[in-house]
Amino acid sequence: MRRFVLPVALFLAVLAVTPSKAQDYAEVSAYVVATSSMPTAEARVAAAFRRAHDDWAGTRYRYGGMSRSGIDCSALMLIWFRSLYGVNLPRTAAQQATQGERVSRSNLRAGDLVFFSQGTRISHVGVYIGDGQFAHSSSSRGVAIADLSNSYWSPRFRTARRILGVGAETTMPTFEDIDFDSALLDLQSVDLSELAGDEGIGDEGMDEPAEEAPAVPSAPRRW
Repeated sequence: MRRFVLPVALFLAVLAVTPSKAQDYAEVSAYVVATSSMPTAEARVAAAFRRAHDDWAGTRYRYGGMSRSGIDCSALMLIWFRSLYGVNLPRTAAQQATQGERVSRSNLRAGDLVFFSQGTRISHVGVYIGDGQFAHSSSSRGVAIADLSNSYWSPRFRTARRILGVGAETTMPTFEDIDFDSALLDLQSVDLSELAGDEGIGDEGMDEPAEEAPAVPSAPRRW
């Protein structure tokens, strides 16, 4: 019964707020219910990143992009972590894979970065959101949610890094205060090489597109 205390409390709070805020609380409650098997702090982190996904869902993938009209995987992580938790990540997936603490696949928590590659070089990144899923920007679907057990992603998984500390895990952003677009504007005036570390962000440092295989095989071509 204890696991349902927080969702019930959120539902009761909905009754005392305006319709727009009621919708926000209802969405958060749904996220918490979906992740009710997680410790409370982790459920809050999962809710924050799922809400971030909803805000960006369908944004197309663009290699080297950092805008609403097109964004690559590492730029999406940079924007989300900066906007939600004030964490500045390097610009590329390979550089982001050097941050924080390494964690095993079996010990993943919501908010951990997960990394993939076609070969030996890290070329794709997403954020784990619980229940075996991660959010990312893929070249085939844009900003979307995928399963780690997916037949395409599972064999390409390489490592995971824990970026958020205990302090971040015990708080959940107030969603109406999150402004991804302001973060985008701020970054236009930032020398991204300052965020990228020693490797810089030349063309070779940008993320290589990681293409997700279609869910349904295409029909044989008829000539």
